[in-house]
Amino acid sequence: MTTTWDSDQPPPKRHLTLGGMLRVALRGALLALLVFGGLVVLLLLRLIERPIFGLHRPITPHITQMVCRAAFWVLGMRFVRRGTPMERRGAVVANHTSWLDIFALARHRLVGAGDGDGLYPPRPGRGAQPDRGFSDAAVGGA
Repeated sequence: MTTTWDSDQPPPKRHLTLGGMLRVALRGALLALLVFGGLVVLLLLRLIERPIFGLHRPITPHITQMVCRAAFWVLGMRFVRRGTPMERRGAVVANHTSWLDIFALARHRLVGAGDGDGLYPPRPGRGAQPDRGFSDAAVGGA
């Protein structure tokens, strides 16, 4: 019998061993280094890319994609894509079940590449979010 997140049965208790805690700390540190190191590389390349190509950005979306692919490897997760890829322009939408959705969406698709349109449009009702403005702008968001 399996339980779901809204079950009236509590989930089974799991105890994290010392080895498990060390693995969590190591993967967390590697993920932080990967994300923030990738952001530094992306911003440095953007200094060169923007004056030459404008909003087209033919280089930096690949940095975002590589960081997102590497994040799955660091976390020890498989990535499985199901369905038929879109053949024409369209929207890729996620209900953001977790923060990993952003890595999953950007892992496969070159996000923000092309005509300069943003990847992450502002969500209605969210209002101004000063903590997200810099990171959203860095990866091509609105």
